Amino acid sequence: MHLRGRSSHSGGYARREQVDGERRGCQIVIKEEDGMIELKGIVPPVATPMNADGSVDLESLRKLLQHLIRGGVHALFVLGSTGEFTMFTDEEKARVVETAVDVSAGRLPVLAGVGEMSTRRVINAARDAKSAGADALVLLLPFYYNLRHEKEKKQFFLQVADAVELPMIIYENPHTTKLSIAVETVMELSEDGRFIATKDSSGDMRRVQTLLMLRGKRKDFGILQGSEELIGMSLLLGADGGVPGIANLVPRLAVKLYEAAQKRDIARTLEIQKQINELRGVYLQEDSSVYGGLKYALSLAGLCKPYVGSPLLAPERKARENIRKLLKKYRIV
Repeated sequence: MHLRGRSSHSGGYARREQVDGERRGCQIVIKEEDGMIELKGIVPPVATPMNADGSVDLESLRKLLQHLIRGGVHALFVLGSTGEFTMFTDEEKARVVETAVDVSAGRLPVLAGVGEMSTRRVINAARDAKSAGADALVLLLPFYYNLRHEKEKKQFFLQVADAVELPMIIYENPHTTKLSIAVETVMELSEDGRFIATKDSSGDMRRVQTLLMLRGKRKDFGILQGSEELIGMSLLLGADGGVPGIANLVPRLAVKLYEAAQKRDIARTLEIQKQINELRGVYLQEDSSVYGGLKYALSLAGLCKPYVGSPLLAPERKARENIRKLLKKYRIV
């Protein structure tokens, strides 16, 4: 996957780093002649720490971002589903992006989610993210109206790309949007160099396999697996990276999964995938929302407060006990 943002744009990573060569063993390369960023690996969807009133806890966000960078992740994706992007004001979202850019300090690209309910609102969010220093945008389909026609979906992506000059990542997440982007539409958009990757959270391994087989002319078009339980298998099949929410808690373990798959060590890849699948139990509790469980686990690890945005459910007593036991098993607490 390549982020084709030029070094002259307002983003942090491409603007600050004008050197050739690999850095930190992260497989990130910037070529000065065209401002291209090559990116593969683990891209955590960063949780957004909150205060009790639901506002962004910027101090804890900095701590969490530093934890992720120390863990060896390859990029930072803020304001995605795990980042509870729907909970915040436009001003708060801009501060989240600014904070990620500041903490990254040129070490990693910052990807910003710009999910909204109309093309116009997405464009405004995209402009805000660019002004805040984002290196690329993650585009989710507008998620209120039932977009039945692929023409509507393709038109949306192209209109945003025409309005904001930053690399774009196509985000497939039918579980939350109740919408799906046809593989054929993704492949058509991949022919346009402004679209540099797709994050696929469909949970459909056949779909990801089809994407890998149909990459066609854009061999550099990135395919990121967004369903955690499928990351190891997808990497072994040729996917470029993964976007695991559990990496907020155990970034180094997620990076080890990527490294094992890159070495084609199938046994090791499956072993680590099994551990990740078990750790996903922190947010698969019956009496807790997904994000409430993750935030509680992060609070036990000393990374942020346990608050989630309303109306999401924080874990109740039994769920808290289960999460604590799981973290003790893995010596996280």
